[in-house]
Amino acid sequence: MTRADKFEDQFEGAVCAIEDSDKYDEALIEYYSECLEGKPVSEELIKNEHYAIQMIRKNSFLSCWFEGSYESIAMWRLYASGKDAKGVAIKTTIGRLKKAIGRYVEIGRVDYID
Repeated sequence: MTRADKFEDQFEGAVCAIEDSDKYDEALIEYYSECLEGKPVSEELIKNEHYAIQMIRKNSFLSCWFEGSYESIAMWRLYASGKDAKGVAIKTTIGRLKKAIGRYVEIGRVDYID
């Protein structure tokens, strides 16, 4: 598995899809303002939130799987092609995969946002 912050895509493993940092901060302020029942949201809280998100990405490890009832030549070409590339097909269920890993793991479908 690869650490989320090591992917070329800066949004890989991201918890939010807002690219504009000002809009992201506005969303955080709105969220925390509701949590704090209208009390002012400190800059330190927002700074800590940014830090927490960085730490989540540094401590999250990702592995991508293809879900389908057939093999996809496009996926093989993308992830298992080239001079030294190798690939393997594994047929399993989410339950069996979790059991095989044997420790806490979060598994879910990914929503890609353009």
